[in-house]
Amino acid sequence: MTNRNQHTRSFALTLRPKNGVSLFHENRLHKYLNVNATQWEIYEEMTDNDPTTRHLHGRVLFTNKHRMDKIKVKLIRAMEMDLKEKTVLQNGIKWLYDDWEYARKDGKIWERNITDEDEWEYADPAHKFVKQKNADIHHWLNFIEESLPPQVTWQLIQRRITRYMVKDMLEMPKNMDNFKKKCEVIAFYWNAKNALIDDPEDEMSD
Repeated sequence: MTNRNQHTRSFALTLRPKNGVSLFHENRLHKYLNVNATQWEIYEEMTDNDPTTRHLHGRVLFTNKHRMDKIKVKLIRAMEMDLKEKTVLQNGIKWLYDDWEYARKDGKIWERNITDEDEWEYADPAHKFVKQKNADIHHWLNFIEESLPPQVTWQLIQRRITRYMVKDMLEMPKNMDNFKKKCEVIAFYWNAKNALIDDPEDEMSD
C-alpha cells in the first residue's frame, strides 16, 4: 500500500482553476518550478478554444525525496489560490506512474525542462494509493503537526487550526460545537499516537 507520507522525488500535476489558467497562475507555477524542481514537463489543454477551460497537466521531478503531503501543502501555498481552487489542486497532485496521462501523447507544451530522462523516478503501479484512514484528521494535521508538542489540548489544536482558517487556507467551521468536537478528536488522536511511540512495550495484539 502506498502511504500518503511516503517520500517521493516526483509527482503528477493537474492545475484546473475555476475560470481557467491565467497569467497569474502561470507566473506562480513557473516560480515554484524554478525554485523547487529540477526537471518538469507541463502540457496545456483547452476545450473548444474556451479560455475558461484552460488547464495544465504535467510531471515534476525534485533532486531529493519529499513527503507527498508536504509537496501538496507547499505547492498549494505557492499558488495563492482561493479555497475551492486549493481543494481541486490538492486532488490534482498525485503519484507519478510511468503511464501518466500525457506520456507518449501529442499535446501543446506549456513549459518543458527535461535534462535527463533517466533521472525520472516513478511510483510502483502495484502499490497505487488507496484512501487513507482518518484522512480528515491527517488533512488538518498536515498544516500544524510540525509545531505541535508531543501532547496537546483541544484548545491548542483549535488555535493552530484557526490560524490557517483566517488565512483562507482551511474552511471556516459552520458550527462551532462541531469544530470543538473535531479539535477534541484530533487532540485525542495526536496524544494517543505519540503515547504509543513513546511506549516501546505497547504492541497491538489480540
